[in-house]
Amino acid sequence: MAARLCVETPPSRTLGDDLESFALVLLWLVGRYATNEMSPVEHAMFLQRFDSLYGDPKADMFRSGRVLVPTFRLPSQNLRYLLEDLLVGYRFRYTELGEREQQKPGQLEVHKDHQARLENHQWLMDLLSNALKAEEWKRLRDPARRDQEVAPLFQREGGRKRKSACSEYELTNANKRPRLGEHGHNEEDTEEHSDKESDEGDEDEDKEDLEETGDE
Repeated sequence: MAARLCVETPPSRTLGDDLESFALVLLWLVGRYATNEMSPVEHAMFLQRFDSLYGDPKADMFRSGRVLVPTFRLPSQNLRYLLEDLLVGYRFRYTELGEREQQKPGQLEVHKDHQARLENHQWLMDLLSNALKAEEWKRLRDPARRDQEVAPLFQREGGRKRKSACSEYELTNANKRPRLGEHGHNEEDTEEHSDKESDEGDEDEDKEDLEETGDE
């Protein structure tokens, strides 16, 4: 979800928000699966930005511009350049010109033009299309199937942890919680109790069969 929508009272959603969501998914995929030299802790700290209840960590990525890209330590030059251009472009969505900058001739107009193009798909489509024209993508042959090691981190904000924040790189017992049955009982305990009753019933039937055979 776009960073500006991750607030208590979000503004109306726009096409630009959907396009930003795509950019964020691309950044997450690079950090999680692209061949890189980040340590497991660096992986976890980067991915944790996407699980924040608020949009500031994601907005800060865009504000940092191309400064963020070297932290990935990506061997693919083409991918580095693509991410740099992407981050520099989206930086305008989360920065405003200071008073002195606004007084410079044409500076404010240029800034607004950069913001406006992020509300249309054309700039992002051109960026991706031009990047894919490079021959490096064809020669790379990196299937990106090797799962990057991520250190287990546990994140809590405001004393509560939302369900969507329970991510695959965190140590959590969320998947091991007992399932409650129809009357609030632990389903696993109920199943074990049912199995035990069934076994006891089978033993009683066997005992009755033996007694009947003895009587005959």
